[in-house]
Amino acid sequence: MMHKLSIQLPPFAPDYSGVCSALFALGGLLVIHDASGCTGNYTGYDEPRWYDSRSLLYCSGLREMDAILGNDEKFIQKIENAANNLKPNFLCFLGSPVPMVIGTDLEGIAAELEERTGIPSIGLATTGLHYYDKGISDAYIAFAKKFFPSPQEVSPSGDSINILGLTPLDFSNNSNAVDLIGELEKRGFTIQADFSMISDFHKVCQAPSAGVNLVVSKSGLGLAEYMKKRYQIPYVTGVPAGEPAADRLAAMLKETMEDKQERVLETAANETSQILMIGEEVLIRSLAFHLQEEMGIRDIQPAVLFGGTQGVYRQASLSLNSESDIRKLVNSGSYHTIIADPLIRQLIREKENVRFIELPHVAVSSKVCWDHAPQLMGKRLSGSLFSFQ
Repeated sequence: MMHKLSIQLPPFAPDYSGVCSALFALGGLLVIHDASGCTGNYTGYDEPRWYDSRSLLYCSGLREMDAILGNDEKFIQKIENAANNLKPNFLCFLGSPVPMVIGTDLEGIAAELEERTGIPSIGLATTGLHYYDKGISDAYIAFAKKFFPSPQEVSPSGDSINILGLTPLDFSNNSNAVDLIGELEKRGFTIQADFSMISDFHKVCQAPSAGVNLVVSKSGLGLAEYMKKRYQIPYVTGVPAGEPAADRLAAMLKETMEDKQERVLETAANETSQILMIGEEVLIRSLAFHLQEEMGIRDIQPAVLFGGTQGVYRQASLSLNSESDIRKLVNSGSYHTIIADPLIRQLIREKENVRFIELPHVAVSSKVCWDHAPQLMGKRLSGSLFSFQ
């Protein structure tokens, strides 16, 4: 595991933060079973909405003797009391490294609380050892299995769409979510539900009535595949980053509504690329489409930090699995321009030889840079973000 060691970069957002981000706005009581460090990490460093919004988050306050003796009843009683007082839409139980080591049965605890309180409950065996995208994906699918109606109960609305994978960990807490929805609405689409920054609990529960899903990050692909298999809802992958991308995505969504075929917004990577863009794959490939259509720039190499979207794009992105991988790539001498989170700049040894363009990513630099995240949607994507002069 030593190759995973980070010396200059902070830890990237973990799976339990991804779950909390995915379910933040849906009125549930999210319970992190830990000694408070993981809860504090999420609220203080992985959730830009925490200080301006209301969400129910409970830390179990796990102590050494509770872990040694396996005193789950004490934990269960605390949550039962809180749930009866707060009346949340649902309960969600999350793990951290200690519950993983002692083998806490979070699904079993969820089932016990559901029986005691009558409140629908979900248990997810997060560990803090995986990244946020897995947490978001697991949360979406668990929520869908718990709350979506059966296929026989769905009344399709045809021309409405769901947005999957929209959380502040990739898109920040500026107006990107509102702008994204606005770009789609002004092109004639009705939004059934977005996962998961604006829609309420009841709209999200009725997501299977939509005619197509728009996947805006890797985190939404698992749910898209689940809904395709169970409800026969096709999906389109891409972000309306800039006007050309927004127009192209609108056309693709309409085509997919008609023929039920999956589509993806992409450009062909150039083997001689001298521009490197590092980030979440769906977003950076959509930004590459914008650069190609708006500026005629085609030589962009995408590189992803959290694993690629298997089988979605014709050409695979470079996969960066550690700080060491990032350092080697940015110092390879192959790129005259690097577009990435600001903290990655410090890994470049000869900075004077590389033009660096900042693209803050909350899952990477956390609160250090989340106030500087750019507007990315439609006309709000300013040309000054990408200066190649």
